[in-house]
Amino acid sequence: IQKDGNITFIDCGLVTKIEKEHLAMMRKLLLAVYAQNIDETVKNALIMCNVSHKKYHKVIRKDMVAYLEHTKDSSLGYWFMGMVKIFIKHRIPVPYFLSSFGRGAIVFEGAILSYDPAYNSADILKDILKYALHQEIIDNIKDIKYAKND
Repeated sequence: IQKDGNITFIDCGLVTKIEKEHLAMMRKLLLAVYAQNIDETVKNALIMCNVSHKKYHKVIRKDMVAYLEHTKDSSLGYWFMGMVKIFIKHRIPVPYFLSSFGRGAIVFEGAILSYDPAYNSADILKDILKYALHQEIIDNIKDIKYAKND
């Protein structure tokens, strides 16, 4: 939607299919980043890239701490590009589905900025991320098996 109220259609050529298991991985990673949880961010990033946690977790942890600090005030475009830069620096292969997601996030970010430069994609999605994080906590609590008290 243009500032004058006209609608503009944009063909970005970003049609792709992301498998459910990959969406679940990205969801876990996004929630870990949103929660600023360094251990979960590193763990989920390495799982998503299908590389050894033992080999890489200490190597990327310092970069991930700085990355998380920067994500507090950044858009999803940075969330994607910042993480990819860490993967490239440490020669960790970037999965195709993450590249597809990242392209979409960057286009989404551009559309938001062209409509209202005061907002970014993370600002718009923070309520959704907050709700999803709460839902994840509730789901984890539901799975706890309590011992009967006699």
